[in-house]
Amino acid sequence: MAFKSLKRLFLATLLASSSFGFEIKQGQQDVMAGLKLQIFAQKDGAITTKDHSSTNFSVQNARIYFMGRLNKIVEFGANFDFSDNNLIPPDGTARAHTGMHKSVVKDAYINLRFSRAFNIMTGLFMDPYSRISLTDSYYTIIPTMEGIGTINSAIMDGYLKGPMFVNPFTPLDIGSDIQNGYRDMGIVLWGSKFHSAIKYYVDIANGRYDYELSQNNITSPSLKYGFRIELSPTFLGFSNNEGYMDEDTYFGHKNILALGIAYEQDKFTNQSGSTNSKSFDTDLLFEKKFKSIVPNLQIGYSNTTGLPYGMKLTNYTVKAPIKATGYYLQTALLYDKYVGIGKPSLAFRYETDENTNNYQNKAKINRLSIFAIYYINSESAKISLGADFINPDSNLVYDTANGQTTLKNYWDYTLALQTMF
Repeated sequence: MAFKSLKRLFLATLLASSSFGFEIKQGQQDVMAGLKLQIFAQKDGAITTKDHSSTNFSVQNARIYFMGRLNKIVEFGANFDFSDNNLIPPDGTARAHTGMHKSVVKDAYINLRFSRAFNIMTGLFMDPYSRISLTDSYYTIIPTMEGIGTINSAIMDGYLKGPMFVNPFTPLDIGSDIQNGYRDMGIVLWGSKFHSAIKYYVDIANGRYDYELSQNNITSPSLKYGFRIELSPTFLGFSNNEGYMDEDTYFGHKNILALGIAYEQDKFTNQSGSTNSKSFDTDLLFEKKFKSIVPNLQIGYSNTTGLPYGMKLTNYTVKAPIKATGYYLQTALLYDKYVGIGKPSLAFRYETDENTNNYQNKAKINRLSIFAIYYINSESAKISLGADFINPDSNLVYDTANGQTTLKNYWDYTLALQTMF
């Protein structure tokens, strides 16, 4: 009898904790752990004229996470990510989308919270450059937000000529080099003031040209420096997220209007010369609930100059520095009432990225995303169904060595399931 009561208690506890993981409290100590999952079914379009479409199931991401605090000041956290969807190379039989090539420690940080307005965080953390880099993939409205790396895969694997196409929304961080997107290692001072009217970040980090990644190629490594400010007109009844991370949507729980401005720089030097890479970002989020409708509007712009030319760190050269510019417009409409067991939402996103001094002077990629999302329990349980249309312009459609294969426009279709425990 005692065993059955204990079993019922365990099941009740498990169900009650399903939206926030396991939590242990003792005095001022507070530790939480859990599991997050993203399962994708995708029909990927053909990237080149010699490729063909493929349909695959994948574990887009499986994450074990820990976070907590030891006392009023010392906080910590770590994310351990696993993925299987990049184990199959883009060889014409199947194509991975945006996951990691291997399991990684995605985040590992210690945060000293002296007050809401002043924090010191060190370790491996989300790069405070843009709203994109500060929004984790589990908190984006569109599940395929992490980019269009498939074209770069085709270039890097020798199907096409030319250097890597630079995504202007990727910060000057370590993410583009070790498949740990939008993350960097260093120290950041951050905080929010006046009820989130002002949120700021100032960081010093390893940056993209960390000498540990390519000692033979980089002769004078240097750190990356950056800052970001987010402004919200609280006097008009709006607010912003006071925590370190940003999110794509707050489901109408509060009215959001936040303008972000950021800058960072990282100097690259090797035998061919040196260039000072600089990035500027500005973005805006508006969300306000009107009765049962929650519209969400986002715009963003990023401009990076002084990038070295090449495929990867081991063969970067300083010739005509590359410039990358991009902007996006994203909108979503949430119906904040249950239809069946969840709340429906419809989202659109348009992004255009351009590189200068890269492919025949200029090259551009346009991307359109259309998704329907069904929130069963906010971000903790949702289903997304949609499509991405990728359109490289004529300057990027490069012949391969045999002169017969070129890039092409393609559609990707995605069914994504997400749970967070």
